[in-house]
Amino acid sequence: MVSPYAIEGTKTIAYEICEQLNWNSPDWIVFPVGTGSGIMGCYRGLQELLQLGWITRLPKLVCIQAEGCAPIAAAYRAGKSDIIPVKAPATVAEGLAVGAPPKGQLVFEALRKTQGVAETVTDQEALQTARTLAAKEGLFVEVSSAPAVAGAIKLLHAGIIDSKDTVVCEMTGTGLKSHAEYAKMYAPALEIEPNLESLQKLVDSRFRIGRS
Repeated sequence: MVSPYAIEGTKTIAYEICEQLNWNSPDWIVFPVGTGSGIMGCYRGLQELLQLGWITRLPKLVCIQAEGCAPIAAAYRAGKSDIIPVKAPATVAEGLAVGAPPKGQLVFEALRKTQGVAETVTDQEALQTARTLAAKEGLFVEVSSAPAVAGAIKLLHAGIIDSKDTVVCEMTGTGLKSHAEYAKMYAPALEIEPNLESLQKLVDSRFRIGRS
C-alpha cells in the first residue's frame, strides 16, 4: 500500500519551481530517485498547474539513480515496465539505496508521459559533483542529492539535454547528512584557541608572513 500523503506534500516542489520561473515550465527537471516520492509529487503538482492553465506544458522529468541501486533506470534502459528489485543495494548515496522503490511503477509512467529519461551515475561521479558544488557554488548538499547534477551533466554530454535548455536539478538533502563522506574528501580542519594571538600565529605560519 502506497500512502498518498507523501506525494501530496511534495507537490509544492512543482509550485515553487514554476513560480520562481515566472510561471514558465523548465525544459527538464532532474531528480535523484530513491523511493520516488519527490519526483512523483512534482509530477502531480505539474499536472495540476497545467490543468489550471498556469503553465502551458509539462517539462521532461529525469530519474537519476546510483549504479549500485538502479531498478527504475534498469527497466527504462531495457524498454520494459517491469521493475526488478535490487536485492543488495551498494552505493555511497544512502538516500538512493532503495532496492524496491514503492513508487517505482508510477515514476516509470511519469517518465513515459513527459518524454523523460532515466540515467545512472557512479559513486565517484556523485562524490566529485558534491565536492564541485561545495567548491564552485557554495552548496553543501547530501551526497544522495548530488546525482541530480551529475546526471544532468551526463545527459548534456550525451546530447540528450541541449545547452540552451532550462534545467532544474532537485537537491533536497543537506550535506550534514553526509559528514563522513565529506570528511574523506578534505583534510581535517585546523583548531586554534579562541583568541587573536592564536589566529595570528596560524596566519603567519600558513602564509609565511614575517613581522618587521
